[in-house]
Amino acid sequence: MVGQARKGLDANDIGNARAEQFYHFTGQDYATMGSLGVETLYKLIKGEEVDLGDDTNFIDTGYEVVDINNYEEVWKTKTPW
Repeated sequence: MVGQARKGLDANDIGNARAEQFYHFTGQDYATMGSLGVETLYKLIKGEEVDLGDDTNFIDTGYEVVDINNYEEVWKTKTPW
């Protein structure tokens, strides 16, 4: 898994985690990305004020980091694709 990028977790990933064959996974919060994106666009269209973060206009939509220390706990909250 090291050096590879993929969408989602599956049983193979958990097997690799148990075998300690990865450093970590980082997952994006797609639901927040979508809802916040639509909400922001709606406000902009209506001419309302929008908080675009700092000078970079970066809006943090959240993420989740999974590593060898928390993968079992996180895996319990996920539904395989």
